[in-house]
Amino acid sequence: TGARGHAAELEGEGQSGAACGGEQGSAAGDAGLEAAGVAPEELAVCVSVLERLHRAGARVDWRAAELRGLRKALAQHSGIWGQLPQKDTIDAKQRSKDEKNRKRERRQRQVEADR
Repeated sequence: TGARGHAAELEGEGQSGAACGGEQGSAAGDAGLEAAGVAPEELAVCVSVLERLHRAGARVDWRAAELRGLRKALAQHSGIWGQLPQKDTIDAKQRSKDEKNRKRERRQRQVEADR
């Protein structure tokens, strides 16, 4: 059916990019999509499909011949995953920063109390 046919299929099921948690991108993101020749609706369909595959988890035979194209397409973009922010790393940095601020404030209070 192709991406456009699948998009119509999703809309018929009441699903869209926004319904799948993917909001339409910012103007900068849209400009990048436009330069790549990708419509926001097409991206929403891709996100929807990937989310459903993720939810299916172990029920999907990832070695199946039908998924070869998907595996090849995803492998081409494996380098971008390292550029995405890692939530646990961000959380650790934020905790460290917060702890440092608490220690600084504690020292300031102690200095003021000693006066």
